Amino acid sequence: MVWEWPQSRQRSARSVKWMQRMRRCFEMNLKPLTSWLEDGGPVVTPELAQARGRICAKCPLNVTGDWWEKISKQPVADVIKKWLEIKNEMKIGVPVEKEVGICRACGCVLRIKIWEPLDYITQHTDPETMSKFVPNCWTKIDK
Repeated sequence: MVWEWPQSRQRSARSVKWMQRMRRCFEMNLKPLTSWLEDGGPVVTPELAQARGRICAKCPLNVTGDWWEKISKQPVADVIKKWLEIKNEMKIGVPVEKEVGICRACGCVLRIKIWEPLDYITQHTDPETMSKFVPNCWTKIDK
C-alpha cells in the first residue's frame, strides 16, 4: 500500500516545479564550487574577474535588485551566505561585484562565479545550460 498526501496537502504543480528548479540550482552550483574549493579555491586575476563582471553587469540574464530578499528564507540562502563568507575570507573582490546578482541561465551567484577558473565551470555545466547563456557570455568566450 502506498500512502499519499491528503488532497488538501498535495503539492501544487507550481511548488513541484519550484522544488525541481531549486534542486537543479543546487546541482549546478554545488558541483563546480565543491570541486573548486576542494582544490584550494584557486582564483582568476582581479583584472579577469572585473572584465567578466562587466560582461555580466550588462547581461539581460543578470538578476539584481531584491533577489536576496526573495530567497533569504529559502535553504539555498544559507549555502549562498557560506559561499560569500568563504569568498570574503579569501579577501578577494572587485568594484563590479556591486552590479551583479544571480545568473538567470545557470542560477550561479555572479559575485562568486566571476572568480572561478573556467575549467571548473565548463566541467560541470551541462550543454542545455550552456545553450542558455547569451552569445557574448564570458563562459563561452573566455580563454
